[in-house]
Amino acid sequence: NDLRVDGSGSVYAVDTVGRAVYVFDPSGALSSSFGAWSDEGVLFFPVSIAVNNKGDIYVLDSHRGRIEVFDRSGALEFTVSRKGVGVGEVYNPSYLFIDAAGRLYVIDGARVQVFQEGK
Repeated sequence: NDLRVDGSGSVYAVDTVGRAVYVFDPSGALSSSFGAWSDEGVLFFPVSIAVNNKGDIYVLDSHRGRIEVFDRSGALEFTVSRKGVGVGEVYNPSYLFIDAAGRLYVIDGARVQVFQEGK
């Protein structure tokens, strides 16, 4: 459904129907994957993906209204948002983007939410 390429050429792809994230090395070989089958069962309806400069993988789970952050091995590090319409909440999110300054932009219905890394 969505993909990103990091500075080293690794490709990160999200599969909404399969509820999974796939990480490919620069040669195109699958290096890791994670998703709904994990012990935490964290991905329900992932629709967008972003990767910051540190290699953290941000996955937008639309139905749960959450932005979940994983390391490359698929371990959940933390959650950025929760479902709702207030500050720090997303209700109908569809797309993620991280700019060079580390700001996370989320298209959420008719609005754009902006999150600053570390806040």
